[in-house]
Amino acid sequence: SNDGWIPIEERLPEVEKVVKVTVHHSEWIGDYDSDWVKEEEKVYHPEKYYVHDGYLSRNGTWTFYDEEYIENTCEKEFGTDKGRIYSVVTAWRPLPEPYRPEGKE
Repeated sequence: SNDGWIPIEERLPEVEKVVKVTVHHSEWIGDYDSDWVKEEEKVYHPEKYYVHDGYLSRNGTWTFYDEEYIENTCEKEFGTDKGRIYSVVTAWRPLPEPYRPEGKE
């Protein structure tokens, strides 16, 4: 079991319903496109996985809210430009239900 995570290949959530998403951020290189920064001084950032709130939009793209709760649109897959971060949703799970003490509705 993957802690309730559902791979997006398996099943998608209801459109525009906010869920927890796993966002896979690509590796990228700071100053990648710059001609004035030496190769060995360019900063390499490894790929990372984060959990955010997000939703699937009507046109099939994913949006997630970052730490500042700003909406970010995801790509469907990683591109080839090492100078930018690609963000791809790989899995989702429903938001947890609020806690309700026994016998209370």
